[in-house]
Amino acid sequence: MKLLPSYFKWIGLAGYIVAGVLVSNYTFDLDDVQKPTGLFLQLIALLSLVIIIFSKQRVEDEFVIHKRLQALQISILIIVLLRILFKSLAFWFQDTAWMPQFQINFLLLIYIIVFHFLQVIFPFISQKLSKEKAHEK
Repeated sequence: MKLLPSYFKWIGLAGYIVAGVLVSNYTFDLDDVQKPTGLFLQLIALLSLVIIIFSKQRVEDEFVIHKRLQALQISILIIVLLRILFKSLAFWFQDTAWMPQFQINFLLLIYIIVFHFLQVIFPFISQKLSKEKAHEK
């Protein structure tokens, strides 16, 4: 799979932050078809997340590819479970406000968070726990 160079992560992050700041200051409805600015901001945010996802890590090997696949599987599972939960709550309370309105951005954000957790945080925690167990012996 062809990936973007690793510095594209920072470009994507900058684009997502800029889109987030502009969306927070945007007073109109983002989905208003009469004003294309909302669509433009949504596209910037979506493309920025895609750029982050398709950027290489510093070391891109089979282990990282495996972590990418795991992150994708976990994020899709989380989205499906959340949709089932919120649809069930909407049925239970007979209130359409509980209906899920997740967009693809939410899936991409969950993927980035899970991938970062599997790539950085989980190995760090397991390394600390293994060192503590070695000191106990």
